[in-house]
Amino acid sequence: MMAEIDDLIGNHYDFILSEGDDGPYAWEIYQYTNKLRGLQKRILTWRPHRKTLYWVTADHGNYGELGEDAEEVYHKICTDLYLTGYEEFILYVVEHHQHPYHWRLNYVFDNLEMAKEAYEILRLVCENHGVDTSIVETHKCEAHCVDILEADADTYINGWFYCYSCKESGDHGIFTQQELKVELKYYEEHEEERQDVIYERRDWCMP
Repeated sequence: MMAEIDDLIGNHYDFILSEGDDGPYAWEIYQYTNKLRGLQKRILTWRPHRKTLYWVTADHGNYGELGEDAEEVYHKICTDLYLTGYEEFILYVVEHHQHPYHWRLNYVFDNLEMAKEAYEILRLVCENHGVDTSIVETHKCEAHCVDILEADADTYINGWFYCYSCKESGDHGIFTQQELKVELKYYEEHEEERQDVIYERRDWCMP
């Protein structure tokens, strides 16, 4: 969308340079290009309204410390849930709420009450096997990798929320203000690389 608006404004660049001084028609076009520039600013400053998700997890407790025994403990927990009448609960939660990257005792809910209900059921069984569980507020990564992770200061960049993998990949135009200044200064001082960016703009991370 930004590129389309750039092209539209560029096609009327003469009217912008003259600031619409060539008559009423030119003045109208100039005013419309200003509105398009305002629209571009709104697009760049837009941020999503994030929905908080609730991650019921044993990974944030002592489950990972069990090492090779973790798999055996997981099966014992599932067996206990089954024997106490929670067979449908197990199937439903695993099918609909399993964390996309963290398996076994990791489930994500978009409703806090559902998360609390699942947590209480799991907590009682997990405690019998020495496994701690917790509810963690999380978000989806906005680079669309579908990872879901705990929100903290390190995962917010300029108002966007990224998982650590996407943040470090360099594929999403993720810069702090200082990093962006360094990046732009580099291309200002290296003509050959700058021409490559201009010619093959899609190969450089877009803003």
